[in-house]
This record gives sequence, C-alpha cells and structure tokens, in this order.
Amino acid sequence: MARLDRNFIPPEGETTTYHNPSTSSSSYPTKPTPTTLEQEETEEKVLNCFKQFLLNQLGNKPNAEFNTETDETAIKIHKEKHLNYLQKAIFSIPQQFSGLDASRPWFVYWILHALELLREEEFIERNVTKERVRTFLMQCFHDSKTKTGCSSASIEADGTTTTTTTAYRPGISGGFGGGPRQLTHLATTYASVAAMCISGAYRSGGEREEAITSNPILDRSLIYRFLLSRKDPVTGGFSMHDEGELDIRGTYCAIAVASMLHILTPELAKDVDKYVLSHQSWDGGLSGEPGLEAHGGYSYCGFASLCILGVDYLPRSFGGKSDNSLDLERLLHWLSHRQMQAEGGYQGRTNKLVDSCYSFWQGTTFVIMRHCWEMLHAEQRNRNKNSADGKNNLLLPDLPKATNWSMPEPLQMYVFLACQEEEKGGLRDKPGKRPDYYHTCYSLSGVSAAQNIFETTGEIGFKENLLEHTAHVSGDKQRNKVKPIDPFYNVGIDKSFKMESYWAEVNKREPFKSPTLGELGSEGAGVKFWRKRFREFTEKDFEKL
Repeated sequence: MARLDRNFIPPEGETTTYHNPSTSSSSYPTKPTPTTLEQEETEEKVLNCFKQFLLNQLGNKPNAEFNTETDETAIKIHKEKHLNYLQKAIFSIPQQFSGLDASRPWFVYWILHALELLREEEFIERNVTKERVRTFLMQCFHDSKTKTGCSSASIEADGTTTTTTTAYRPGISGGFGGGPRQLTHLATTYASVAAMCISGAYRSGGEREEAITSNPILDRSLIYRFLLSRKDPVTGGFSMHDEGELDIRGTYCAIAVASMLHILTPELAKDVDKYVLSHQSWDGGLSGEPGLEAHGGYSYCGFASLCILGVDYLPRSFGGKSDNSLDLERLLHWLSHRQMQAEGGYQGRTNKLVDSCYSFWQGTTFVIMRHCWEMLHAEQRNRNKNSADGKNNLLLPDLPKATNWSMPEPLQMYVFLACQEEEKGGLRDKPGKRPDYYHTCYSLSGVSAAQNIFETTGEIGFKENLLEHTAHVSGDKQRNKVKPIDPFYNVGIDKSFKMESYWAEVNKREPFKSPTLGELGSEGAGVKFWRKRFREFTEKDFEKL
C-alpha cells in the first residue's frame, strides 16, 4: 500500500533508489481511520480475485503445478467478451450513461480506442466506418460558415441517418461540442480529433483512399483560432470553454490537438512551461490548479504538454535546483510511489484507493519521462560537443532500467485478474464496481504502456525490440499483447504515424501559418524527436504492431 511519504525529498547524488512496490514497506496508523478501513477492504477484494484465479486454475489442488504462461493456466484477457461489450455500444449506449450526454465525442473515442487496443481494426472498418464517425463528429463541430442553424444526425443500427435542424448554436467557432448544438469545449475537441485519428475521418475519400491524395475535412485555421481564444494571456494556460475553468487539462487538450493537426506555434506554446511549473505540488506531482493536491491525471496532462513542445520547455537538470523549471526528480519520486504494494495497480493521489484508469495516467507518464530523459541526454551531448571548455552543461544521471521506476507485471495482474468483467465484458475501476467505457479504454491503454517500456534507448535495436517484444507481457503473451500507443495522444501508434504523414504532406503543398502572426505550425519538437526512432519502420512493420 502506498501512503504519505514524509521524507519525500530524494537523497543527494546522481544515483537515486526509487520506490519498488514489491520491496517497499509501510505501517498502518495505530488507530484505524475511514481511509485505512477502505484501503484494507479494497486490498482484501483484490487479493480475493488473485486467490480465486489460482484456485480455479489449480482445480482446488494445492500441490498442482502452476505456470502463468502456459495455454491451460495462463492469465488471459477476455477479448471476445470485451468486443461484445464494445460492439453493443456502437449502436446503443445503456441508459445509465444518459447523464453523460455532454460527453458524446468521448464515447466515440473511448470505444474506438479500446477496439484498436484489442487489435480489432477490421471490425472498426467493417462496422464503424470513418464516414459514420465523421458524420456524427462534424455535427458537433462549430463552423463559422453556419450562421442560421445546424443539422444533427442520428445513425440507426441499420445504417440509415435521421437529420434534424435547429437555429441554436452556442459556443465559439472552431471547436467541438459535447454533442450536436452543444457548447464548444477543449476536452471534447481533443476527444473528437483523437477519434478522427483512429478512424481516419480527418480526411475525405473512401476507406481505401491514400491519405496523401485526399483533402482535409478539418478547417485548421478555424480550429487554431478556437485554441487561441482559450489561451489565457496572464498565466499561459488554457480555459476549457468560454467563461470556463482554467486548469491544466485545458493546456494538454490544446497542445495535443495543435500537435496532432500540425498547427502548434510559439504563440500557442508561450509560457506553457511557467504555467505547468506553477502546478507542481510540494510532494512532486502536478495539480489541476496551483496550490492544490497532486493528481495522476493532471500530472500526465502537464508533463505530456511540456514533452510535446520539446527540450526548450524542459528543465536543464534532473535535480530541480532551479525555481524556474519543473523538478523532474521530485515528479518521478511522487509517480513511483503511486503503484500499490498489494494490488499492483496505481492510485491517483496519495492515500487514495487503487483505480485501473491510472494504469494510463500514471503508467504512461513513466514512458514519457523516459523519452524526456533521452531528449535531455541528447541535448547534453550536443551542448558538450559545442562547448568551448568541454564542460558538462547539464547535470543528468545515466538513464536507469525502466523497471527501476515501475513494475509492469503487477500492474497487468491487477487489470487482468481484478478489473475484467468476465460475464458481460468491459473493464472496471476495481472489484465491486461496474464496468464502463472510460475504464475499459484507459485500463487497456495502461496495459499497453506497461508492455512497451523498453530498455533499448535511441534508435539502435529499437525496431526489433518493438516488433518482437513480449518480455513485459503478463500471462498468455500472444493473446494479452495489446497494440502499442502513442504516449502523447493515447491513440494507436500506427494511426498516429498515418495522421502525421498526412498533415506533413498537406503542409508541403500548403504550409500552415497562424492566421494571427503568420507563424509556421508543427507537431512540436518533442514529438518530432520521438518519431526519429521509427524512421526505419515500413507500413507493414506498423501493421505488425
């Protein structure tokens, strides 16, 4: 169990021993509290799931041999059940989700991404065509050309479309709302663009048309104006919607959307590093707003934003001695203490319960941290090479093994044994909870991140490592291996590269320039650096992932 660490400051020196869930120890307070009682109850439920699996596989024979990787006794992901759960949602969302009517693009994203993680691309192409995705999401888009009203389309199970028109269209042009005729919002704009990335709905043409020959569907200049309208000139952050809350989620959504569409400019990125720094809590994590409690989702949002932008927005040392840059060591220290000792999954905040969605929010931050470290090492080598005195200008320790920071196998054990709904499909927060599309999406995303933390750095040996890698896959290695994700956007890595190639080609024909300052758009230096290691990958290689 991970609890409040009163000695959160790591020891001095280049070598730091980080938290290891299997060897860490902590003690309960002498007097039980509601927090400790809930923790004990959760631990008991999770451990019962582990015990039940062992009893089922051993046939109640305590002396039987047990191997978690054999076909007969392996830990398995119930793909068929999850596919059935997701397939039903394509045509009809259960009534209990009606309260999330303002999150309809999120449902599109959660379901599509979960399907692609399960390697069901053929099912997506056959049943969820990009035309269907485009038809719905573009009804959520606010186009300045539409002044008198907007049309909304509902797609029936037989594929027919029913269209209605209304004169009411709130919100600022250029963003996506939570549904047709709803307020434009940065979160649903991110979800819509990510869903379009997965389905290919960002370009015109049929399912098989080559990306480089098709015309773009999205008006990037209009989207850019919407993103810029959300920029806060005082803090450097972004508000979620018109007169909406200003928190670190908005910054990530804006930076990620701009990066995916290759419209990221210095104008949008201005002071983002200072804004993120203001959210670092005393214990190292990042909060939603300055001065609040550190949180796994907010930590991912803030740190991913900086890493998309690149090394110029990151600190120049790992120890965080400067007051003007993010303290990476404290962030890593906080992150590594969020993996739970008994359950194996992650908690989102100190002294909170385990939750499968943090498999992504916490787990993928480790992947990005590793990438950040590589960027800083490359910067260090370049500076030392160009330094007149040859001195080391950056204070960076060597990159440690990925498993020094987190343990991928216990995380997968938690997701596979404690979070799968075995009868109806879907994944849940924790035992005792009902499955939902959000947790199905993000728990599988976290499994992908855990399976793809590589010891190989740079480009040497990376291709072979990625294509053949199963070392961190728990249980049935072939069945349980899910699709690798792009850690910056949380979409399939192959879909991310297809979208990148498309916008790069569009920019060759007609470079994007911001309508305000005329600055050239890009995907961000951090993402560009990350893509270098994939330069030898062919289209067939991406299909194998």
